[in-house]
Amino acid sequence: KGYRYPIFETVKAYRQGNDQETHFNTAFFFPPQDHFYLDDDKENLAVLDSLWNLNQKAEEIDTGNTTKPSTLTYNFYPNPLETQLHIECLLEASSDITITLHSLDGRLMKTIKDPKQPQGLYHKAIDCSGLSQGTYILKIQTDNNSITSDKLIKK
Repeated sequence: KGYRYPIFETVKAYRQGNDQETHFNTAFFFPPQDHFYLDDDKENLAVLDSLWNLNQKAEEIDTGNTTKPSTLTYNFYPNPLETQLHIECLLEASSDITITLHSLDGRLMKTIKDPKQPQGLYHKAIDCSGLSQGTYILKIQTDNNSITSDKLIKK
């Protein structure tokens, strides 16, 4: 009630006369803890304090072992693609990897499985010449993570 959600903002610029080619593209993420609240906005400040425990004394904080949530750092290129899709991801530990491509209506179009890949940088080149022109969604799954990409366009 009255609490602000995370803000995602994307800015794109196109060259005049050619709306198919992105000239500039960037995105920003503003998590709630970085929002600015006015001093007289008591309701939102109270919600923010309760969510982030900002007023909790240091000695009250549990210092037990906590595990850092793992994330999957990845990149795919080119986008749009013609024949070859390159995928890179950083594996924090040895892991099975499954890569899937789905059409926008959810149909599974391609599956690649690579069992027990070593920790470190994983790279895979995928032949996409058999895919029709269109927009696809890329999903990468490891033993501990799963990510779904933004749109991938096949020329």
